Amino acid sequence: MQRHLRTKTGFRLGSSGAITGMVSRYPGLRRLLLACMDLVLLALALGMAYEIGFDFHPDLFSHEYRRQFICIVGPLVVIRIFWMWRFGLYRGFSRYTGTHELARFVLACFCGTLFLALFDIVC
Repeated sequence: MQRHLRTKTGFRLGSSGAITGMVSRYPGLRRLLLACMDLVLLALALGMAYEIGFDFHPDLFSHEYRRQFICIVGPLVVIRIFWMWRFGLYRGFSRYTGTHELARFVLACFCGTLFLALFDIVC
């Protein structure tokens, strides 16, 4: 028989579902973790878009493009996460997604792209 230590919150240490149980018990923590994952993935996606655009040649990636990347990655992440939060994409469980969530995701991306284009025009 395997023994598990229990924490003050009732989670068993050493069990495979300790983190999953904590995340499912606290939906605010789950939303925060999803937003943090989106933050990292959005920054990586923009970085990969720049790399693909320059055919993975660092010598073509000039100082001007580095400055542009640094200036745009922050607003991109903030705008996209704001619109995804606004359209309620962090509310439901990801395994219960359907066409309604897909439509909300497309609208959130469209609004994010529109606001990013406006940000680019203004700045």
